[in-house]
Amino acid sequence: MKLFLFNLLLIFNWLIADIGHLNYIFEGKAFDKPIRIIIKTPGVVPGLADIIVKSFDQDFDKILVTPIVWKEANTNGWNSLGNGPQGAPPADIMIPILGERNTSQAELWLMDFGAYNIQIEFFKNNQSEIINIPINSIANQITPMTKSTSVILFLLMVLLIAGLSNIITIGYRESTLINIADLDSKTIQKSYYVQFLSLIFICFVLYFGNNWWKITEKSFMKNLFKPLDNQVNIINNDKQNILQIMITDDAWKDGRISDFIPDHGKIMHLYLLNENFEQLCHLHPKRSSKTHGLFEVVIPPIEYGRYFIYIDVTLESGSNQTLKNIIEYYPKNIKKQQDIYYLKIDQDDSFIKERSSYYFKWLNSSKTYNINDEINLNFQMLDTLNRPTIIEPYIQMGGHGAIVDSSGTVFIHIHPIGTISMASQELYDKEYNLQKSEICYFGLPDSSIKDYTEDSFKNSFLSFPPIIIDNPGKYFLWIQGKSNSEIITQKFEFNIINE
Repeated sequence: MKLFLFNLLLIFNWLIADIGHLNYIFEGKAFDKPIRIIIKTPGVVPGLADIIVKSFDQDFDKILVTPIVWKEANTNGWNSLGNGPQGAPPADIMIPILGERNTSQAELWLMDFGAYNIQIEFFKNNQSEIINIPINSIANQITPMTKSTSVILFLLMVLLIAGLSNIITIGYRESTLINIADLDSKTIQKSYYVQFLSLIFICFVLYFGNNWWKITEKSFMKNLFKPLDNQVNIINNDKQNILQIMITDDAWKDGRISDFIPDHGKIMHLYLLNENFEQLCHLHPKRSSKTHGLFEVVIPPIEYGRYFIYIDVTLESGSNQTLKNIIEYYPKNIKKQQDIYYLKIDQDDSFIKERSSYYFKWLNSSKTYNINDEINLNFQMLDTLNRPTIIEPYIQMGGHGAIVDSSGTVFIHIHPIGTISMASQELYDKEYNLQKSEICYFGLPDSSIKDYTEDSFKNSFLSFPPIIIDNPGKYFLWIQGKSNSEIITQKFEFNIINE
């Protein structure tokens, strides 16, 4: 039976979630007990990803892990999956880490650019459960070669060229001799011509090899991470200042990169952060009914200034990425709206207010952490009299968080289930079942979808999976939650050192 699949997987180049952070963290349940999954991607393609699974209070008979790439194929005019589980390599068995209780590890090669589904299958008592973890396999860096390494490799190249030329010369000069004493001056002279010709041949090989390398490097550079191009403007309709985000990337406009899909109910999650890190707005732009690539949101009553913009989007392909921009939010840069219309304010939009009835307390926190430390993110919401208060769901979950470094080059969007995109995970869960059942129900209600808010907002406590940061510096953390219909945004600071 043919699969009717919408254009889910068009192009996977240039896609990444978060900025300056390559670790994916997920907390969920296997056999109704908590597990934590950490995936450290290499940042280069091909590259080796490190996968760690921690179980808190149970043992598994076996854990298998498989890297799955979803590719689009066109058969008889129908779009179908030409890859997926059927095209994946054999699963690897995760190996227990000696000295660590209920912790297993595996290393997987990510050979292609694009959206990967790391499928982890747990076996226990003759039963199995599968968890799909969406990640992006991208190249966002080129590791430079040190000067000393370059010199050593150059000297080795000269040695190899001389050795190869000498082997060819001696081979011509002495291979047909029965006795070395029979070597005459004429043969020696001819061997010098052969040596000269061999050097010319070797130089041609080096020349074509260098050209091949330039082509390979150009192809790699083409696939190097590049966020979707976008432009931002501010307009005013006499009552509202509206932030406009226009997606200007040619690949996206031409359909070579798939369209956006909602992630926990929002087509975009936009963080507006002023340059002194004192104000953070969590906004949700909506697509304009007039222009497909235009997204708009009302700017809350915040002070003028220079603001960083981080926009999280999820694509139909299952990939997700963070767009970045900067606005100079001053009256002189606000344009008058030509056709007056008003936007409805999203009730989930939030910003830091001068006064709040509640606040978050970071439990067991520290001002300083070492690189690769697990930073525990456990919080409690209290009122102004330091009494615990019940946390209500905020945007379909217990809370949200954002981590930014002092340079603005690192941005991490966290949820109670981790740093992965829930929309991507849901998409892969459905595609996996679709491959098994050959019934397409993408976009239809599914009663089996996980309730990600379960257990996340009871007794005034809010927890996120521990985060691992490997870049030293000063960091700012904002935690958001909701109580008695009030959205609370709390700021914290900490440092990452390398000792």
